[in-house]
Amino acid sequence: MRVKQLVKRAVIDALANQGYSLERMSELGRLADLHGSDKGTRMSAHRYTRVYDRLFHSLRSEHITFVEIGLMRRESRRASTGTDGTNPVPMNRAPSLEMWRNYFPNATIFGFDIDDFSSVKIDRCAILRGDMSCVDDLRRLTQAVGGPIDVLLEDGSHASHHQQIALGSLFPSIRSKGIYLIEDLHWQDERFEKAEAVKTKDILRRFQVEGVFVSQFLSQEQQAYIQDNLERVWLFDSLTSEVDDSTDALAVLIKK
Repeated sequence: MRVKQLVKRAVIDALANQGYSLERMSELGRLADLHGSDKGTRMSAHRYTRVYDRLFHSLRSEHITFVEIGLMRRESRRASTGTDGTNPVPMNRAPSLEMWRNYFPNATIFGFDIDDFSSVKIDRCAILRGDMSCVDDLRRLTQAVGGPIDVLLEDGSHASHHQQIALGSLFPSIRSKGIYLIEDLHWQDERFEKAEAVKTKDILRRFQVEGVFVSQFLSQEQQAYIQDNLERVWLFDSLTSEVDDSTDALAVLIKK
C-alpha cells in the first residue's frame, strides 16, 4: 500500500510540475501556488489549502484578524533557539502573507517571525520580529494585535516545546469560536527538538480521547485554560511526499 501511495504521489507531483492537477483546485489553492506557498498543490507541497478552503470560505469577506507565525522556510538557521536561531540575511518575501492578503481582502493581518522581514511590504499587513519560544516576544505580538484573534496559524520552528509554549501564551487571545492552527506536526528539526518533549500531536490526540491537556512546558494555569476552553480538535494529514509518515500533520483547534 505504501508503494502505491508513493507512486500515485510521484505521478501527481510530476503532473503538477508541468502545470496540471488531478485535484479539485480551490481559489485558495490557486493563490498558494501563485505566490509559491508550500500550503498549496505544487510539487511536494502539503496541500493544506484543501482544509483551509473549507474552514475559511465563510470568513473570506469578513473583517477578521488573522495572525501567522513563521513566514518563509529557511534552511540555514543556526542550531539554537532565541536570537542565536536567527539568520542574518534579511528576507525579501513572505509568500503565505501575500496569499492571505489576496484571499482575505478585508482582514487585518499580522505576521511574526524570528528572521528579519523589515524590507517586506505588503498592503494592510504588519510584520513583527520575535521568537515563538519567548513568552515576552509572544506578549509583544498580542499587544500589537490589540484585541481578539479570529484565526491564528502557527507555522514556525515545528519544535514540540515551541509549539506548546506558543499555544499556552496565545490561545487566551483567540476569540470565542476562533481557530488556532498548527502546521507540520509530523516533522521536527532535530537541531531544535528536545529529546524529552512529548510530541504536540500526541498531546492533542490525548485531548481528543480523554479530554485532558497536559504539557510539561506550560504552567498548571495554562494547561487548565486550554483544557477548559478548547471545544474540539481535528487532525489532518499532510499530502507531501517528502517524509515517510505525514499523518496528523495539521491541527485545527476550535475555541469554545
